[in-house]
Amino acid sequence: TFSFGVASAFLTFTGTSAVMFLTPFYLQRVLGYGPREAGLVVVPGAVCMALVGVISGRLSDRYGWRMFTMGGLGLIVCALFILSRLTLTSSIFLVIPGLILQSTGMGIFYSPNISSVLSAVTREKYGVVSAFMNLIRNAGNVTSVAIATAIVTATMATMGFEPSLDAVQPGGAAGVASAFTSGLRIAYLTMMGLLALALAISAFKFQPAGQNTTESKLELEPH
Repeated sequence: TFSFGVASAFLTFTGTSAVMFLTPFYLQRVLGYGPREAGLVVVPGAVCMALVGVISGRLSDRYGWRMFTMGGLGLIVCALFILSRLTLTSSIFLVIPGLILQSTGMGIFYSPNISSVLSAVTREKYGVVSAFMNLIRNAGNVTSVAIATAIVTATMATMGFEPSLDAVQPGGAAGVASAFTSGLRIAYLTMMGLLALALAISAFKFQPAGQNTTESKLELEPH
C-alpha cells in the first residue's frame, strides 16, 4: 500500500504539473492573452481544488480512499484529453473546462492518496512520511516540467524550428506557434499515459499486514 501509494503520487504529479506551466504559456504566446487574463483562467480550477480537497478528504475517511483516488485520476485523464485537442485557434472555453477538471481531479485525489500512504505506517512515522511525500511531490513537479518541455522543444526541432520556448512569441511566425502547439498536444498525451498508469496502480487492493497469518492460525486451531 505504501509503495503503490507513493508511486501513484509521483506519477500523478509528473503527469499534471506541466499543465500549469505550459497552458498559461500557450494562452499568452499562441492565443495572445495578457498575463492577467491568463492568470484569471487558472483561478476557477484553483478554487475547485481548494474546495473539493477538503470534501474528498473527509469522505475518504468514512468510505475509504480507493474510489476517490481512482475517481480523481479519471477526471485528470479526461482533462488532459481535452487539453490535448488544443489548436492555434482554440477557444478559451475549451481551456477553462480542461483546467477545472484537472484541478478538481487533483483535489479529489491528493488527500485520500496521503491517507492511504499514512495508513501503512505507524503514527510515530507520520512526520517522516509527510516530509517524504513532499519530496515526492516536488520531484514530480520538476520531472513533469522537464519531460513536457523536452517533448515540446524536440517536436519544434523536428519541424525545423529553433528548439526553444523563447522562439514562440505573440504575433510571430505561424509555423513556430503551430510547432509548439503540436508539441503541446504530444506532451499532454504523454502525461495522460502516465496518469492512466497511476490509475491502474491505484486500483490495486492489498490485505492488511498480518491478516493472512491470523487466518492461517485460526484454521490450524482445533475446533
